[in-house]
Amino acid sequence: MIQRIQTVYLLLVVGICVAMFFAPIYNGTGPQIDPLKGPQTIEFKQNEVNANITVVDRTPGSVGRLTVVLNTLDIVIIALTIVAIGLFTARHNQLRLTRYLILFSLIYIGVLIYAVKQASGLINSTNDHYGIGMSIPFISPILLFLASLGIAKDVKIVKSADRLR
Repeated sequence: MIQRIQTVYLLLVVGICVAMFFAPIYNGTGPQIDPLKGPQTIEFKQNEVNANITVVDRTPGSVGRLTVVLNTLDIVIIALTIVAIGLFTARHNQLRLTRYLILFSLIYIGVLIYAVKQASGLINSTNDHYGIGMSIPFISPILLFLASLGIAKDVKIVKSADRLR
């Protein structure tokens, strides 16, 4: 099981998804509106949103709800990837699940980009800093695609061996 390269790719996807819980995604600073509170700031990680926002109608609640969606998608991707690793004997099911994982990973990236856009819009950011958590998720669909290629190659080898019998 571990000697197959697609298993290594799937394990790397699990590692990337676990790392996303702790990686900083976005840090922004906006203009100073209230002289007593200092400049507006927002720090965005997948597991928390810290905001110093002085305008009352702009609450970080929408970004907080998006972090729940991101956490849920991340946990689903981790769980399904572990299931896909366990399906090494049922290659067709493993291939189908890996293709669904590519779709979930792309949805995760879309929600992440939307959440960062919402977070930066809260403060009319003048100084943006994108963390490593903004670039790591783009590796997951690539690794999942490589894993699906490896699984498809295994399916092709098994079919050719069945023809020889």
